[in-house]
Amino acid sequence: MKNTYFHTLMILIICCFLLIPSYSMSGSSKSKKKGGPPSHAKAHGYRAKHNYNYYPKANVYYDTSRKMYFYIEGDNWKASVSLPSTLKVQLGNHVSVEMETDKPYLKN
Repeated sequence: MKNTYFHTLMILIICCFLLIPSYSMSGSSKSKKKGGPPSHAKAHGYRAKHNYNYYPKANVYYDTSRKMYFYIEGDNWKASVSLPSTLKVQLGNHVSVEMETDKPYLKN
């Protein structure tokens, strides 16, 4: 009886070790890619480009894809889909600018 119990216990212990996944020294049996983006992300090093019309006379940026204006009001930059009438009069000519940021005023 004791011998059967001992053999059953040993078989259970061995089965448990066989069912547990093996671990490497780093703690995981799966190798991880390092240095690259996940498969669902854009290519490594890719930066989104944002196109703006910059009106230097009024210091206003217009994001052509989001259809938003960025302008100074007091000491702060504002973002809006329309400009105050005082700025509309001052716009003048624009220059097309491409940036890697969605906040063009940070480069100003």
